[in-house]
Amino acid sequence: MVTNENHEKVSGKLLKEIGPKALNCSKRTKFVWGLDHYKPRNGKEIGFWPTGFASMSKMKVKWGFSNVFIRSESEYTQAKNAGFTDADMMANVTITNNTTSAYSYPFKPAQYFENYYIDEPSEHGKTLANVDIVAKDLAPNLLKLGSYKIGFWLDPQDWHEDFYKTIISWNSNVRIMSDNYYGLLCAFDQRSYWDDFKDAYGNKNEMNWTSLIIDRPNYEFFGLFQKASSLGMNSLWLYIGREDTYCGDGTHLKQSLFDSYLSVFLSSAKSAGWLTQYDRLYRFEYSCPTADPCNTCDQNNISESSGWVLDKVINTGYIEEWDESHWEETTQ
Repeated sequence: MVTNENHEKVSGKLLKEIGPKALNCSKRTKFVWGLDHYKPRNGKEIGFWPTGFASMSKMKVKWGFSNVFIRSESEYTQAKNAGFTDADMMANVTITNNTTSAYSYPFKPAQYFENYYIDEPSEHGKTLANVDIVAKDLAPNLLKLGSYKIGFWLDPQDWHEDFYKTIISWNSNVRIMSDNYYGLLCAFDQRSYWDDFKDAYGNKNEMNWTSLIIDRPNYEFFGLFQKASSLGMNSLWLYIGREDTYCGDGTHLKQSLFDSYLSVFLSSAKSAGWLTQYDRLYRFEYSCPTADPCNTCDQNNISESSGWVLDKVINTGYIEEWDESHWEETTQ
């Protein structure tokens, strides 16, 4: 379906409605589809950990993110202004030490948000008693715990798994998310690890984290989206960390890398059926500023490399869900 800026239907495909014109050697027009935005698809949701490389509004409206992790009142205000509802947010819980009162919620009272998060409490030495107090304080709202370790036979990490299984058994509102981005022995592919994580925690493992800087260099995103779907997950979260220092080469994320890596993430989500892509139609107007344009400008290759001058790019106002025909260009 083709729509204009007011989202009004236009019958038929726009390019098929464009009638033929008599050939003009000095003036040519090219119609090109370009990415406009993404939207969530098929009940899938993608959340993100903001780090300032893109506004929350752009992440939601243009890139199709459904959920956001918030850690402060300023982030909460930004999220609200971007169109995220309280139900779309996952709020951070901080446990500063192991006393029963040393935890805090971000500027709102307990149970204000539907979803809360503690990052790796067992790995960071927090106690079962302290996490249990938080879980009960937040009930019936959900408390999600991040973890990058899971036990195996005779493995010293067993006690981390015992920690999380215990807190889950005590509290029906606790869920757990894997934030291991490497898999076993820094293998840079955590899909098998997700299988083990799901086997360990069952339906309490409803979603996992991915990493923009760690997963993208190996083009893992498509496989991770597929794996999440095969595990019955409808939600994934993207950690936009600034540096890969654990198993990687210490790559520091900067704006140009963020844009490139996010593009791979989004196209992978589209290919895996998690996002729908919408394209906008543009009209490129070219001229051939010579005395003999029919012979000096290539009439079969309308581009600046063939002697043409791009005079104007016009936004036609038409938006359409992506399909393979958008790879084609229509020239008049």
